Amino acid sequence: MTHGAWRGPRLTGSAWPNSTSGVLAAAGPWDDDSGAPLIFRLDEPGARAGIDADPYYTAPGVRIVAIRAWTPVVGA
Repeated sequence: MTHGAWRGPRLTGSAWPNSTSGVLAAAGPWDDDSGAPLIFRLDEPGARAGIDADPYYTAPGVRIVAIRAWTPVVGA
């Protein structure tokens, strides 16, 4: 899974066009509303390709802070 953190407008169900397909595993704002983690069921190249293809991530106020691989230990 890949974790992409962003700062910008509040995440909505339409933030990732394939959210209903299971590509977006989890997302939601930090408690302080400073951004949100997004967890994708994709490898890093797949996550980058999806982000590059989705106009949401190039919208004003949206900024990708990091894309990193994540290895879940519990709850995978």
